[in-house]
Amino acid sequence: MKLFSADVVKLEDENIVGGIDAKIEDYKYQVVVLHLMKIWCGGSIITKKDVLTAGHCVRLSYRPLSIRAGSSFWFKGGSLHEVSSNFTYGQFQSTDIGILRLRQPFVFDNTRQPIPLANPKTVLKPGSLAVVSGWGTNDLHEYPDQLQIVKVPLVDKNICKKVFIGTSIGNVTDSQLCAGITSKDSCQGDSGSPLVYNGVQIGIVSKGIGCGLAKYPGIYSDVSYFYDWIMSTISADKE
Repeated sequence: MKLFSADVVKLEDENIVGGIDAKIEDYKYQVVVLHLMKIWCGGSIITKKDVLTAGHCVRLSYRPLSIRAGSSFWFKGGSLHEVSSNFTYGQFQSTDIGILRLRQPFVFDNTRQPIPLANPKTVLKPGSLAVVSGWGTNDLHEYPDQLQIVKVPLVDKNICKKVFIGTSIGNVTDSQLCAGITSKDSCQGDSGSPLVYNGVQIGIVSKGIGCGLAKYPGIYSDVSYFYDWIMSTISADKE
């Protein structure tokens, strides 16, 4: 599965490369963000009315967005929810995170559940495997009908910073983390999808160079860095 774009950074369109089919029952938090009923981004359920996604998925949308949840397929099944409002943090080039608020809440069941979020005390070990999921383009540059998942190793932040020196990515900041290896990565269409470690969401698909390229890991927004902002944003709308 491919979660990152080829040759150049395409913030609006990321995918999963080297992935396998998955069932929504095993990834209940995963949703697809739709723009005019076409794949726009991925996202994750964090409350009955809130979806966590990438900031550029929110800022680069010019028309109403909707969410499909509770289905293994991006184009059918589950439930559709209209997005009523959105929230972003700063300038998305370095703080690529957003929250989509729904007009009608999710009904939690065996296909729709919130994902716990990493906080500042969460400890991550480079080399540990995390799972990224989504419906982004595959090795054939086609959007798969069924949800895809891939396991990727976490990359040491200092190593990641050195890898991207002199590239179009620029500086890797404290608000970002890196994961991925050759042939397994995120790519077009997966932007905003969750990176999960031990059942906790630690990252959000953000950007990268190519899809599954050996030299370049994928870059994810670090959920723990934004934890306080997320909690503050969702608490303002608690029922």
